[in-house]
Amino acid sequence: MTTLVGITLVIVRVYVILLLGLLTGCSQPSTWSGSINPNRQDLTDWVSLGLFESRIGCEAVAIDVLARLGALTKGDYECGLNCRRDPQYSLLVCDATEKSIDPALLPANKEPLKFLHGQCMAQIATLYQSRFFTVQYKLWNKLGFGGPDDRRDFEALLETVDCLIATSRDVVPTKDLGPAEFEASYNLHAKYLKLNYQL
Repeated sequence: MTTLVGITLVIVRVYVILLLGLLTGCSQPSTWSGSINPNRQDLTDWVSLGLFESRIGCEAVAIDVLARLGALTKGDYECGLNCRRDPQYSLLVCDATEKSIDPALLPANKEPLKFLHGQCMAQIATLYQSRFFTVQYKLWNKLGFGGPDDRRDFEALLETVDCLIATSRDVVPTKDLGPAEFEASYNLHAKYLKLNYQL
């Protein structure tokens, strides 16, 4: 009997250690390095924008800077994941590089960030299910409860909320709100922006 209790305690300790490892995040948080090129014909003319916590945050700032420079149609940008300098060649090496928005395709007659913000509002209205927005969303995100389709939808939804934050200078709904608060905040925001979206 004592042996059985001892084995059970060991199993419980191992489980708790594994769970704590998942919750505290064994991996380092991702960082994104942004850079722009005001003239895509000149591959040597890249300017660093610094580090960002999310890809969409990096992209939003890059688009905004290109727009301010009047370089949306002729410029380019790149966002690199977890970049580090290679001492041998003095170059940045990244785990991945992303560019999900072609700045040249953004409407010329609209402010690009406002346009992207509207796109993100529309995407949230399409993806939203209130069960995704609970106070335990961080735990859900870490442990991956639900099936693969749920996981993809959930990650896409979180990214669109990051997009709202990155493309707006106003107060916007955040991931930290519970379902009822998120819905109310989103609906007020949509009404303020005169957008036809309701959750």
